[in-house]
Amino acid sequence: MINYSQSLEPPHHPTENNDQVGLAEVLEQHKEALVGFIKRNLGLRLKQKVEAHDILQDTMISAIKGFDSMDFDQFDSYGWLCHLVEQRIIDATLQK
Repeated sequence: MINYSQSLEPPHHPTENNDQVGLAEVLEQHKEALVGFIKRNLGLRLKQKVEAHDILQDTMISAIKGFDSMDFDQFDSYGWLCHLVEQRIIDATLQK
């Protein structure tokens, strides 16, 4: 089971700022934790084909695209971002 609670920062809700500036803050806040999460979850073969920062960049793009439809009252931002990371890892696995 994947542990989403590895972020050291308290949950932050991007909607507190009511715009994408809040999302940018959340992405920056969780950036290093997400890179670690990505590195821990990339398989050995995939690590040879894709960089963790490429997955992070794809995740950030997905976060920006999905920001308006995300309900931050139900999910914490770090857990949501980890879910997006998992989706990008699956995509990378299928493409490689």
